[in-house]
Amino acid sequence: MALNSKIKNLLPDASAAAALEFLQDKITATLGSNLVGLYLFGSLTYGAFVPGRSDLDLIAVLQKSASTTEVGRLRTLFVDYGRSHWDWFDWTECSFTPLHMMQRTLPPLEPRPWFGNSRFYEDAPYGNEWLINQYLLCQWGIPIFGPDYARLVKNTIKLSHVRRAALLDLESEWAELLNDGSSLQDPHIQSYVILNLCRILYTVTAGKVGSKQAAAAWVADHYSSWRELIQEAENWRHGMAMHRNRDTQAFLAFVVYEVGKKTWDEKKTQ
Repeated sequence: MALNSKIKNLLPDASAAAALEFLQDKITATLGSNLVGLYLFGSLTYGAFVPGRSDLDLIAVLQKSASTTEVGRLRTLFVDYGRSHWDWFDWTECSFTPLHMMQRTLPPLEPRPWFGNSRFYEDAPYGNEWLINQYLLCQWGIPIFGPDYARLVKNTIKLSHVRRAALLDLESEWAELLNDGSSLQDPHIQSYVILNLCRILYTVTAGKVGSKQAAAAWVADHYSSWRELIQEAENWRHGMAMHRNRDTQAFLAFVVYEVGKKTWDEKKTQ
């Protein structure tokens, strides 16, 4: 089945269109009547896609949790995807989320099948990114199949919810890198962490949700001493070197401090 023209016009090249058509056809065939909808979201949908760094981000919403048989077929699907569309295999993420999770504002406690990092996980947990992704899907998600995503969500996702999720994300995940920064030796991780920290600082301090590019530009403008590091993170592409692990840790410490100061000042005025 051919992709609709709106989605095709967003894609960077013919290989991306072929990869997405493969996933559209195989996922709908594999899940059949259990598939409520398949949605594209992330950088492609709000004009911030960067070849060599950005992913194809997808979510498949299911009537009920994937059965053991369906999980096995999905695993085979992604093996086939790697063989036929290897150029996008490392740059694709897809969650298989049952409809009842859409009724939650807080991250679901139960795991779900997820493909990402070139691997298929049968039981991947949700974290604080749940709320952020829900907001992005409601605002900019594009149906490949099914109704508009916002129609599936019971509770309105507010900016205040996203802001709280960003705070929890910083506290529960990113701040741990201050004690153990061994993963920051990887240049991909350095770039990823820096740009995600920009988004957290932008959301908490400016009270806005936007692309990583918008967040990075805002942080570089408001905190000019970090501009060079942020620009290097933005310019990084797969295969390039980046030797900024210590600077990344220092930027993390700065963001933790600034976010803490912001939230403390707000508490004093309440």
